[in-house]
Amino acid sequence: MPKTPPGARRTVSAFLALALAPALALAAPGAARADRSSEIARSVVKVFVVQKAPDYYQPWQMGYQMPVSGSGFIIRGNRILTNAHVVANHVDIQVMKAGDTHRASAKLLFVADDADLAELEVDEPGFFAGTRPVAFGPMPRQGDRVSAYGFPAGGETLSVTEGVVSRIEVREYAHAGDELLTAQTDAAINPGSSGGPVFDRAGRFVGVSFEGYNGAALQSTGYFIPVVLVDRFLKDISDGHYDGIPGMGIVWQRLENPALRASLGLKSPRGGVLVIKVVPGSGADGVLKAGDVLLRLDGVPIAGNGTVPFGDGERVDLVHLVSLHQMGDRARVEILREGAVRDLTLTLKRIPELVPGPTYGVRPSYFVYGGLVFQELNDNYLALFGASAPVLMRYYDEMGLPSRGRPRIVFINVVLPSELNAGYHDIRQAVVTEVNGRPIGDLKDVIRAVRDPVRTARGRFLVVKVDDWTGDSDGRASEIVLDADAAARDQAGILAAFGIDHAESADLAPFAAAVARPRQGKAGQGRPAR
Repeated sequence: MPKTPPGARRTVSAFLALALAPALALAAPGAARADRSSEIARSVVKVFVVQKAPDYYQPWQMGYQMPVSGSGFIIRGNRILTNAHVVANHVDIQVMKAGDTHRASAKLLFVADDADLAELEVDEPGFFAGTRPVAFGPMPRQGDRVSAYGFPAGGETLSVTEGVVSRIEVREYAHAGDELLTAQTDAAINPGSSGGPVFDRAGRFVGVSFEGYNGAALQSTGYFIPVVLVDRFLKDISDGHYDGIPGMGIVWQRLENPALRASLGLKSPRGGVLVIKVVPGSGADGVLKAGDVLLRLDGVPIAGNGTVPFGDGERVDLVHLVSLHQMGDRARVEILREGAVRDLTLTLKRIPELVPGPTYGVRPSYFVYGGLVFQELNDNYLALFGASAPVLMRYYDEMGLPSRGRPRIVFINVVLPSELNAGYHDIRQAVVTEVNGRPIGDLKDVIRAVRDPVRTARGRFLVVKVDDWTGDSDGRASEIVLDADAAARDQAGILAAFGIDHAESADLAPFAAAVARPRQGKAGQGRPAR
């Protein structure tokens, strides 16, 4: 399920690490079940990837390339599954069967960044000879013994290790920040096993290794993606397209305090959560509203702490019920509104986010004009700074919700120095509110606005208003004013001086070209000053 609630998600623990980077590798097995282990090994592959991520600080260029490796396994139809973070930002993928020395080229077919899963294809004739697809098993339970297969650091050959399922709960996935069901093991963790399969005692596939702790605070703690979410992913892509995991689009509060429950008219001492916000454009928009008490979801009662029954007497966050749905499914909700119980239905879909991401394999959007580098705030950009990111930007990311007039946060990352923009060279990370009198909700608004400068008796001007709490003491400002004619005249020179081929990112180029076409009416008239 997308970040829950969007804009108010928890920060991933500082010592939680991905495994290509760290991954699941469980305590060493004994000699027993050697034949079964040898048979299962025919399902496992090592994945070699060259990653090259975009540069989110200078979005017109790419970052450095980096080789990484992970693990994967074969499923029916001669396909290979692995983690999305293993193949993130890939420029090349190769796979090698366990016990083999030959690497075959692979192609990414589908990627689910939200669920940290990916499906690969290998076209090389004969590659799958002698292999076997994994046999899917049931959802594991707490206390079950499991075996993890993969290629962790410390050696070149296949590693087979064992452990116990110690906990099953909903927690935040580090790759994309979504909250989904996770199985925890009491296992040591080694790098390189991400994407490897986890099997139960009967040799049935029950999950995918993907995360672990590598700090001193917790020992022998690893995580795998349960088979139910793998099943959900395969069902999603069965139509040839990955739609993603939907959400309701609400921010809710626990109802554990007796006085709060009494004030809402709840007669039972238990059950229900309070809806405090509804995300505009989400499935809950127009169906639920602040002040509703959510009592049941798909007929399942919700406890006052926001959990629902799961497994053998266990409980998990209500998000899990939503995450099992496909995009566009209908969900039944029972609510208490103004003292009356109501049964409603809402459509589950992607939740709009004020600060989206992180994204992978996607070039960032940008627009450069007059030396001002306009970008849209996302998690990829914030990751460059970590805890040192501007407080206002962190607030938007952690607490902000989109609105119909402001679906995104636009900011000026840096100013490319020139004579035109003298006096503004120290401005950076300045959140934009208006350009030429127009409210700004995304980069397209900026592109429209700069074509229509403010006209006064003293000339034509490009006027950019920014939030005066952004930037530092040397670069703080509330308004940027440039000579509009000089900005248009100097645009090509500024771009050339900084090696920028295009003023806008490729995704915005068609829109920018359409906006730049001459309009009917008097040329150069501009927007009058207010």
